[in-house]
Amino acid sequence: MVPTDVPPDQADVAPRKAFSRRDFAVLTGLAGVGWLGSWVLRESAPLAQDMSSNGRAQTAADQRTSRSAGNPDGSVTIVAFNDFLCPICKVTAHVLAAAVKHDGDVRIEYRDLAFFGPMAERAALVGLAMDRQSLYPAYHDRTMAMHIPLNETVLRDIGYDIGADWEQATKDLKDRRQAFLSRLHQDANLAFGLGIRGTPAFLVESLLAIGRKTEDEFLGIFAKARDLARVAK
Repeated sequence: MVPTDVPPDQADVAPRKAFSRRDFAVLTGLAGVGWLGSWVLRESAPLAQDMSSNGRAQTAADQRTSRSAGNPDGSVTIVAFNDFLCPICKVTAHVLAAAVKHDGDVRIEYRDLAFFGPMAERAALVGLAMDRQSLYPAYHDRTMAMHIPLNETVLRDIGYDIGADWEQATKDLKDRRQAFLSRLHQDANLAFGLGIRGTPAFLVESLLAIGRKTEDEFLGIFAKARDLARVAK
């Protein structure tokens, strides 16, 4: 029987033959063109977009929370939008940390997004529970360093590893769930207000950088942010 969602003129079409060498050659060529196009876009695109005309950018840079790392008195603030399940975020997290350490005058403010579904949201909620115990930076670093699928057991083990009171965290996750969800909603609204539609993303003062960056690229963005700040004064 022909499935009801198959158009009548396609119902009797013979099954497609297996790929030939020519098919593979064409696909390989297309993949190569796609890779080259991506490389050209990356090399030619600006490292960061000036968001100085966006009021949310200044508000975000001025916010101070305990979900932070780096130099608390740094002359540059970077707001890092991450998803705990995002593989590129995991790759970039230690690169950013190295750049911040190298510079020495940068403060990181973390904001949690959950584009990767329910477990990403759960990991972010656990992060907020860890924040209640002043352990968010340790939780962030440990979770980003995990290269196995996250689940409840893994998140609990991370909590134990960083010295958290897991019983208290479990209580906070239950009692403060709505407050935590509201915080994640605020993070998402801020991201969308800045035009962020994926992770990782980094707001360095008024400069918005999207995607994976090298340590040198981060250092260059920090320097440009300082230059723009001097001009603004």
